[in-house]
Amino acid sequence: MVTPVEELPNELGEAWNELSSGRDARRLRKHLPVLRRSILQTAKLEGSLRERFGARQAELVDPETRTEARAKLVSSVQLHALSIDSILKVFSALSADSQAAVQKILEWVLNHVVSVLTAFADQLALESWSVAVTGSFPPAISFTITLTFH
Repeated sequence: MVTPVEELPNELGEAWNELSSGRDARRLRKHLPVLRRSILQTAKLEGSLRERFGARQAELVDPETRTEARAKLVSSVQLHALSIDSILKVFSALSADSQAAVQKILEWVLNHVVSVLTAFADQLALESWSVAVTGSFPPAISFTITLTFH
């Protein structure tokens, strides 16, 4: 199943078209649904947290809302890990255009996760967080997100 570009953030349309209909589309067919879910989850995450927290100060966030938001964040991060693991299995066999498209998408996801962590760290009661990317994108990459809650 090919995801319509309209469902994805505008800035990823060209990259998605390359992956879903370019010369590596057949090779990526089983990996695209996981990558698509990761993109859509990332796009929804900030809106979901903004809806839950609004402009509330951290001290005014009730524990149930905080717990639900943390669960969404952790679920999203786990999905990103699955996406990256999935796509890295075939990355080195992709064309240069497909590799560039994958890198653009992964960078977009990572940037949006960092944006969410920065914007909502207080409301989520994050004691600390870090994102580490070791090496350049594939074949040798280590992608780590560490979250420590109060």
